[in-house]
Amino acid sequence: MGLRPLVIGDVTQQWRLEPIEIIDAPLPRITRMADEAANDALPTVDLASLSVHDIAHLLTSGGFPSSLVAQCRTLEINGDALQHCTSVDDLMQLGQYDVAMAEFLWKKVRFFHRHGVPQRLVVPMVFIIQSVKDP
Repeated sequence: MGLRPLVIGDVTQQWRLEPIEIIDAPLPRITRMADEAANDALPTVDLASLSVHDIAHLLTSGGFPSSLVAQCRTLEINGDALQHCTSVDDLMQLGQYDVAMAEFLWKKVRFFHRHGVPQRLVVPMVFIIQSVKDP
């Protein structure tokens, strides 16, 4: 018996799906985040040792607005200044006026302060594109 298109009068099977039962259960407790565990194996750099150029590179590669990067360069915000921030308000005093962006940046600063900045994020990669003509 091969497959063929259905025509009027064919016998077909009907499937009835029962509703899914939703059970309230607590989520398992996670003691460490996955990226924190992965960070243990990577070589890191201390946040306080980052220069203004390094901070600008981190912000640029992190997809932050170019206005924030320019502001960090103008105010000469380095890793030592970020390490001494104790709250979101401190970041806002350093020139970050958007509250949501300051919250996000504050979480990253706290993470880097505790675990160090992965070295692969600090060292900029340079790609050299070379054109070779046929003789």
